[in-house]
Amino acid sequence: MSLKLKKEIIKLNEVVYAQYGQTMVESDIIVPDVKPDILKILQVDGTAIVTQKMVQQDKIVIQGNVNMNILYHPDGGDTPGRVKSMTSTQMFTHVVDAAGVRPNMSMFCEAEVENVDFTFLNSRKMNVRLGVGVNVKAFNPMEIEVATDMQDDGNLQTKGEIIRASNVVFEGEREVTVRDQVEVPTGKPPIAEIFKIDTRVNEREIMILENKIVIKGDIDIMTLYSSVDFASVDGEDFEREVETVNFMEHQIPFNEVLDIEGLTDGMDGEIDYSVKEIFFEISADGSGDKRVINLELTVCANVHANEIMEIHSIEDAYSTDGDIEIKKGLYNIEQLIGRSSAQISHRDLAPISSDMPPIAQLINCKSKPMVTGIKVDGVQAHVVGSIETSILYLSGDVNNPVCAVKHKSEFTHLIEINGMEDKVVCEAKLDVDHVTFNMTTDREVELRFIISLNARAVKATQTEIIEEIHWLECSKIDPRPSIVIYFVQKGDTLWDIAKRYRTTPAAIIEANGLEGDTLSMGQQLMI
Repeated sequence: MSLKLKKEIIKLNEVVYAQYGQTMVESDIIVPDVKPDILKILQVDGTAIVTQKMVQQDKIVIQGNVNMNILYHPDGGDTPGRVKSMTSTQMFTHVVDAAGVRPNMSMFCEAEVENVDFTFLNSRKMNVRLGVGVNVKAFNPMEIEVATDMQDDGNLQTKGEIIRASNVVFEGEREVTVRDQVEVPTGKPPIAEIFKIDTRVNEREIMILENKIVIKGDIDIMTLYSSVDFASVDGEDFEREVETVNFMEHQIPFNEVLDIEGLTDGMDGEIDYSVKEIFFEISADGSGDKRVINLELTVCANVHANEIMEIHSIEDAYSTDGDIEIKKGLYNIEQLIGRSSAQISHRDLAPISSDMPPIAQLINCKSKPMVTGIKVDGVQAHVVGSIETSILYLSGDVNNPVCAVKHKSEFTHLIEINGMEDKVVCEAKLDVDHVTFNMTTDREVELRFIISLNARAVKATQTEIIEEIHWLECSKIDPRPSIVIYFVQKGDTLWDIAKRYRTTPAAIIEANGLEGDTLSMGQQLMI
């Protein structure tokens, strides 16, 4: 005979596949006809953009582009200090063997360039190798019935648990177009040529409303450009054209309302931002100098909207009057244990090696953080990260006027999230909010970082959900002595002992005069 259970239907996303991998992108890049020959490669930057993701039977296919900016010294010409840049886009395809995934499943995917290597082949050709990290997670949308209570307990003892599940309501991308105009700051020379524009999106606010999500933030615009002036060189008694490299920073705010069906007030939201495309045009100011940049940026907002549900379910049951049979279903449920955020100040010194010219003037520093490891110890997690910084500077060497070096800095930060334990996975994301740099000597740069850390602890394990409870026919309770003395063993709980002897935790507490349910190994209990 089946016992009547009170059940609640909930919608969940079963985690079918979650994996981090890396794909290599390698290509030979030819200098465009309109660009001069390469004398020396200074810097290669890459940004990965996912353009398509497909879930097939037991397979996930991810396609994307890596947009590269290459900074180099040109060969030929008599203008000292010259720098040129060129861009290139390379496609990549990453195929993941994921047993159990099906075409109707939803998925999350993000890609990031982790390392860049390049080789100079000749004045018109170079080889670039990029490691692209790809994070993939596939979900199976489902409805399950969770037993929350009994309608007819029949002397049934039940043990409850709280399942704090994170249900993915929406996982997808939205594009936001941001247009603005920035000007060269006073004291900086006008623009001759823009080498590259780097961007960083800073999230300020996320607010989820009914079928809408409001996003606010700022876009940091970091522009490397050249200007042309006339000056004497190396003691010459006449002036000639001299090209200088300059750097400027601006910040553009944005405020958008995205329409997304299915969202409700109180949902939990996260957004990963990336700048997909940058269009710019140089124009003159009121004085006729080229000091204005008209910008149009396509910002990709990868939206994750989750509904956090606390479900009070029956975890275990037994009867003091007879035997029962419990039928359970096994589900891969990702439970959200907790979140933590922090702002980290980090300082480091970057040396300039002896085979490089000394620093005459710093131009700019571009930093990228990365989580390299997380170790969970109780409620604490040690997050190990690294920051790779590309430093661009001017030297006094006419043969090597602009130099680029890389510096890697490591740090560790301790966070606490209540509820972390074995089988709990801690995930963390890092962003560099701000970086300042200054020369300490002509061979050393002081770097100061403000890093934001956002972490969450999840328990992505197989969870048993009670589906049915049956009385076993002709079940009998074996006779036992009127008094039993039990010695508490390691790992025992009051529930386990009461279940074994078909009594109740309350009866054991009363019989032994206990003040609570805490037990110690070797403790004597009268049953």
